Formats: sequence, C-alpha cells, structure tokens
Amino acid sequence: MKRRDANELKRLGVNLIDKAGGAVQICKEADQVFEMYSGQYSGIFTEEESARFPILSRIGLVRGIWFQNPTYVSVRYGNHMDGAFIVIVRKGDESAARLRKTWVELVTDRIYIHE
Repeated sequence: MKRRDANELKRLGVNLIDKAGGAVQICKEADQVFEMYSGQYSGIFTEEESARFPILSRIGLVRGIWFQNPTYVSVRYGNHMDGAFIVIVRKGDESAARLRKTWVELVTDRIYIHE
C-alpha cells in the first residue's frame, strides 16, 4: 500500500466533504452524534447505529465515537488497502489542535483526515 502525502490526503478529504454535502452539514450531524452518545462508552457502532447518520454515511462507514482528547467521530472511507479516516472533533474541544501534528486538517479544529 502506497501512503498518500498530505496534499493527496487533503484533496481526497475535500472531495469526500463535498460529496457528503459540505462541512457545515457534516459538523451538524456529528454534533447530533455527540449529543446522542454523550456520557456513554467509546466504541464502534453497529450497522444500525451507523445508518442513523445519512450525511456521514455518504463519506463511508461511520465507525464510532471516541471520548478521548479530543472527543471525535470516525468515518472510514474505502478499505484497508486504499482507505482513509475522516475524523470530526467535538466543537470547542481545545485539544483538537494537537491532531495537526499527525493528521491533515481539513476544517479548522473540526475535521481531519488520516490513513
């Protein structure tokens, strides 16, 4: 598997965001995920849970929610050979800036992509 450079990842991420209806719509639906699962355990969603989020599902498989620093929703695009993960961070999470060190930022402090 050939790893993509930051520019390739950014282009892919922008295309996926556009395909899903734009960053505003993605963040709005991710905020609903954070509300619905607030205070629950982190983890991978079932197919039924993933299907509740049609905008995020346009990107790929909604993998789940992780209550870490930062708290985020992860969506997998593609497969393990040529895929990537779009990560939407909880609004206002000040620890999101640390992700810039290893992931490509698509929308300031909210949406990132990584392999």
